[in-house]
Amino acid sequence: MALQDNSPLVKLLTKLVDDKNTVALKHKTLANEYPEVLTISQVAKFLQVGNNKAYEIAAQDNFPVFKIGRGIRVLRSSLLEWVNNQQRFHGLQATKSRR
Repeated sequence: MALQDNSPLVKLLTKLVDDKNTVALKHKTLANEYPEVLTISQVAKFLQVGNNKAYEIAAQDNFPVFKIGRGIRVLRSSLLEWVNNQQRFHGLQATKSRR
């Protein structure tokens, strides 16, 4: 059985591949443009969210932060790993429509 280019399965698989390629490109960009230790503002810029949302994310138990004085910092490698885990655990949910 051959799948047609416009079938729902082909569209879903194409989106998943595109999403994975987007994450890989972001990883390359993050490695080239950001320092090893990131501020919350830098994390927000990378995740394309506002600073308030970045602080909300940083408060989650599974988000890899550490403090230097009163400032919150994130290791670049830890952020990349966290993004990979989010993609793995929540990737299919992103394709569902929200109502």
